[in-house]
Amino acid sequence: MPGRGVASAARQLLRTYSVRRVLKALLTIYLVATFTFFLIRLLPGNPVDVYINTLIGQYGMSYQDAANQAAGLFAFHPNQPLLLQYLDYLRGLAHGDFGKSLLSRGTPVTAIIRTYLPWTLLVREPRC
Repeated sequence: MPGRGVASAARQLLRTYSVRRVLKALLTIYLVATFTFFLIRLLPGNPVDVYINTLIGQYGMSYQDAANQAAGLFAFHPNQPLLLQYLDYLRGLAHGDFGKSLLSRGTPVTAIIRTYLPWTLLVREPRC
């Protein structure tokens, strides 16, 4: 039956195409996550420093107390070597832990995403 060979070849082609697409998607996610990690650290005045300065200005805390509170709240340790920070970041992403929100103190980012993602996915643009 000559049709069986064509069907088998088509299935094989589809599998390899799908595998390539999945691998490209994973590589893209990895590159974007890595770029984001290093971009945030290269910017002057990272958000944790802004939070520390806010604590010092509003509550008159010492720098060390404010830094300790920020490190505990955001699980971010700026004095840790960059490679360890990067590995912790990737480990957190792999486990679905996107950290804590800077605007809603103590709220996990995943909780905020869960709240707004359904509305984002289900809202349609009106047709003209």
